[in-house]
Amino acid sequence: MARNPTVSRVHTGENPDSLITLSTGVVLKAQTVPAMFMTDVMARVNPSKPAVPIVHIASKGRDEPNPQDPEYLEARRAWDMMVAVEINNAFILLGTTVAQIPKGFPSPDDPIWLSKMRVLKMGSDDPIERYLLWVKYTAAPLGSDIEKIIGAVGRLSGVSEEDVTEAVKNFQRNP
Repeated sequence: MARNPTVSRVHTGENPDSLITLSTGVVLKAQTVPAMFMTDVMARVNPSKPAVPIVHIASKGRDEPNPQDPEYLEARRAWDMMVAVEINNAFILLGTTVAQIPKGFPSPDDPIWLSKMRVLKMGSDDPIERYLLWVKYTAAPLGSDIEKIIGAVGRLSGVSEEDVTEAVKNFQRNP
């Protein structure tokens, strides 16, 4: 395969079904996230999952759960967002690699991009953390870009379409 002169980096021999073209022109290669990842994330975060409050209903003479409690709903929203961020970050880090960066587009090592991240107190000397920040804030700036990543990596990782759809919905509710 000939190298495209408008691209600063390219890997050849990619399965076209695993390629994710983002709104910026960056192309990521989706790959499988280890099967135990989701189980381990849920085991780690479940202890912090908010419990549905129980209220006593005097007229019924019993206690009942109140899933509409405003404090519970806010705590659950925050917990759902934390889980979504954990999964999204892992899908980006473990489930993608750069296949192509358009010529002139900043890479994760671009000095101007790195300087901007430092000014925003988000800079890192760790190349893995830089890659995550670069994908989230530069290569995939739109919600639809993140949805493409979640969907492609999820499908390759054996996550059901229903779970991928739920993850996308959760991302849309909790950007």
